[in-house]
Amino acid sequence: MIGSMDRWSGLRRTGRAVALLVGIFGFGTTLAVAQQQPNTTPPKSGTQKVWVDYSAWVKICNKSEQTQNKQICLVKYEGLDPKTGDVDVSAAVRTIEGEGKQDLVVGVPSTHTLVIPAGVRVKIDEGEPITLQYKLCIKQSCQAQAELTKPVLEMMRKGERMLVVALDIRQKPVVFKVPLNGFIKTFDGEPVDEAKYKETRLRMLVAAKKAAEDQQRQEQVGQSQAPATGAQPSATITVPKMPSSPAPH
Repeated sequence: MIGSMDRWSGLRRTGRAVALLVGIFGFGTTLAVAQQQPNTTPPKSGTQKVWVDYSAWVKICNKSEQTQNKQICLVKYEGLDPKTGDVDVSAAVRTIEGEGKQDLVVGVPSTHTLVIPAGVRVKIDEGEPITLQYKLCIKQSCQAQAELTKPVLEMMRKGERMLVVALDIRQKPVVFKVPLNGFIKTFDGEPVDEAKYKETRLRMLVAAKKAAEDQQRQEQVGQSQAPATGAQPSATITVPKMPSSPAPH
């Protein structure tokens, strides 16, 4: 799984399936429930189709007694595990009203038995990796965060992808890819309706889980019918080096 292009191929397959669901639900999504963005590319000659880009990022703002009447905005992304349909990685820029800073918050699944002291490494395109320390772990995932500096925010605004790397108990890196397409428009744009976002996100998660189950059944049928072949080497990607951590006793 680690560093394998098979993982990204699976994510692309899920993305294509979700793209078909966008027209049904009327609210852009890639599971990260996405935010619809206008595309300035003109329509192809002889067609009446309206071309639209769908960003994998969404902007949500909330202000209530629970937030001490301060507006909190999240520009967030959620990626799915194509094998289960569950949220596999998340990334968000958090802005709190009245505070002169922003935080970068990353979530990774705790099913990998993570090495907590190592934290998470984030690398944007070919930039230098930055370290985020874990702040909270629950049954499904662990969250790491760090103050988002202006240089890193500018890298996100101009970047194409973010690699999120955690360290598992075997001292092996666990790699997640976060696309940055649409981040800048979502960050600078207006927030979506929170109630509509929650409703659509739930429906899309249910649809994605079903699609993953269907895909798994199809693969099992294909494997049972296909002749046995030798394992093929998979392509790899370069990931940020993680600091070593002593194995637990």
